[in-house]
Amino acid sequence: MNSKLKFLSPILWTKDLEQTISFYETVLDFKKQTQYPNFASMTSDNVEIMFVLPIDEPEDCKDPNNKEEFFPKPQLTGSIYITTEKVDELWEFVKDKAKIIRTIADREYLMRDFSIADNNGYELVFGEDISSKQVATLNNLSDLKIFFHELYKNFNDRKIELVISNMTDNIKWANGMDGGYVYGREAVRDYWTRQFAMVSSNVTPLEIKTDKGFIKIKVHQVVYDLKGNLLADEFVYHFFHLQGDKIAVFDIGEKIKN
Repeated sequence: MNSKLKFLSPILWTKDLEQTISFYETVLDFKKQTQYPNFASMTSDNVEIMFVLPIDEPEDCKDPNNKEEFFPKPQLTGSIYITTEKVDELWEFVKDKAKIIRTIADREYLMRDFSIADNNGYELVFGEDISSKQVATLNNLSDLKIFFHELYKNFNDRKIELVISNMTDNIKWANGMDGGYVYGREAVRDYWTRQFAMVSSNVTPLEIKTDKGFIKIKVHQVVYDLKGNLLADEFVYHFFHLQGDKIAVFDIGEKIKN
């Protein structure tokens, strides 16, 4: 196939075309490129969003007093993601002018983004790629291996508060006992308190590598019950993602077969 996809321009329904034009012009600094009685195209740089006012209604919705049945709410179940440069500047420009759905933050998928609702209720997400910045941060740590060897040593010595101090407030931490994740420093603290009441573990980092903003660590973990019976002696991979010099995400890979 020789065809080439050039760009995407969503067409969204609106109940109030003039209000929508005003929102995108005043809140987001979009420009109106085209307007017809029931249609408008709004653009900003390489982004185009088109809006249409439904006028050809199904036969069972012709009652002018019964508009709600035909178009009760925005007909979009997802969100519109707009890749952005200098997203923090846009956040400062927008945050006091629109309904905020998610405040700006670095995400585990290596985007820094925020989302708002437009006047129709559609969710608009504005995000900036931070993968290269994350890699730069990792490479600029004074000594990555020392950082993680110290982290595991503090864990093995049960200096939990020192370990937690190296986490972001909204840390996403893999739950190795029950599956899934726990979220936030307090949840990690509670998880470890429960774990240490059931087992005794020691985890030793063997290999530490970085890859596209993530840190991959091969570890040897040995787990005993509180009576000293061996429960596990295995090698696994641990995965970390940092935000700055704090751990934002911790995940557990599959066991390594000898």
